Amino acid sequence: MNTCCFTRQQNQSWAHFSGDYNAIHFELAAAQKAGQPALLVHGMRAILDLQQRISVPAPGLQNALLQFSARLRAPVLCDALYQIEAEHGKALLIHQESGEKCLQSRLGIACQVAAPSPVFRQEIPQSQLAALQHEWPQDLSCQPWAFLAGVLFRQQLHTPWHFPFLTDTPQDLPAPLTRLFSTATVVHTHQDITFPARLYTGELPLHSGLQLISDHPLLMGSAQSGWVIQNTLHATQQGELAMQIRTTLKATTST
Repeated sequence: MNTCCFTRQQNQSWAHFSGDYNAIHFELAAAQKAGQPALLVHGMRAILDLQQRISVPAPGLQNALLQFSARLRAPVLCDALYQIEAEHGKALLIHQESGEKCLQSRLGIACQVAAPSPVFRQEIPQSQLAALQHEWPQDLSCQPWAFLAGVLFRQQLHTPWHFPFLTDTPQDLPAPLTRLFSTATVVHTHQDITFPARLYTGELPLHSGLQLISDHPLLMGSAQSGWVIQNTLHATQQGELAMQIRTTLKATTST
């Protein structure tokens, strides 16, 4: 069992990499408006911390397909003490004072992964991957599968889509999710990552660029209850699966 404490500086370094400058991570008044006593840690930043500590459930899986799933059960706060319990393909982030399980994750064998309908195609060239490696937060281990998950999450935030609740954007113009961070409280609730086992122990996948396909984000909810946004991004490298991530966010807009 390890003890950890997330800081505002870590929020800043993750925001610099990902583009997530939501006010709840930097302004106490915004966090308090969301019902929290302190700044909130980025959900993906906390998830990546668990990824560093979780172990493969069984040896000899070099040719297997793995799936990592994380669920945010309660907000993770800056400057609070947390315990990390990791064993047998599971990892938990537990608030030390209350004992509440704030983040639960699991790593196991995956079935075959199905790519989403190729509505939108993108590419991250090799040169950009190398540049992102240098921008990776120094307080995070640069494990191949964690790095690639962070890169694809960043791409999800910067990909423009048509979001009906972005009232400061003309309806006929697409906009990235980063635009939403200035007008809404956005929390990360679920993360699902499927990847080949070689990324768990191999080298950083920087030998060539990534080809990406994604479908329209799934939107559920309303302005009154909040919006659930789910987006799947499928990445290949030289024709082989590199990683597929499915991110679920909850956005509450001001009325």
